[in-house]
Amino acid sequence: ISGDCLKDKLASAKPSTPYRHPFESFDRVDQGAQAISWTVDGIIPNKSLCSIYGSSESLKSFLAIDIGACVATGTPFKGRATRQGPVLYFAPEGSTGVPIRRDAWMKENGWSDCFVPFYSRGGSFCFSSQNDRDYLADMLAFASKYWQPRLVIFDTLGQSLGDADENSASDINKIARFL
Repeated sequence: ISGDCLKDKLASAKPSTPYRHPFESFDRVDQGAQAISWTVDGIIPNKSLCSIYGSSESLKSFLAIDIGACVATGTPFKGRATRQGPVLYFAPEGSTGVPIRRDAWMKENGWSDCFVPFYSRGGSFCFSSQNDRDYLADMLAFASKYWQPRLVIFDTLGQSLGDADENSASDINKIARFL
């Protein structure tokens, strides 16, 4: 998907419309359910939005880095299989700690002398800024042209929302439609 295509999708995103027919899009009994494919078996489905939440200083960032490093290396996460692939880690707060924690994970898990596709970006990022959305759309379009990111992490999403409200379903839905 080109950056322009993503920008067009975001600009034209509208709230869901009611179905024209009340039974449209229901599964039929004679059609078997498709198996869920996982990024982290039983925890993070492929092509999904997930959230890690908890009180301040409850080690959420450590957990996110652990999951991200496991996915980037294809290492099982707490005994659960991972689907290996590149990880993009956006860290608008505490960004100096991400490479340190990632490198500590790599050393502890025997990956310190290996190339690992775990990319981090420090500094601010704001979904309410058109320039930042354009940057992300271009970055994801470029990344998708050469390799498909398996996992994209925003740590923390609240710090990336700008004037959007993380407790507003409407604001979060706009972000979800963008991603």
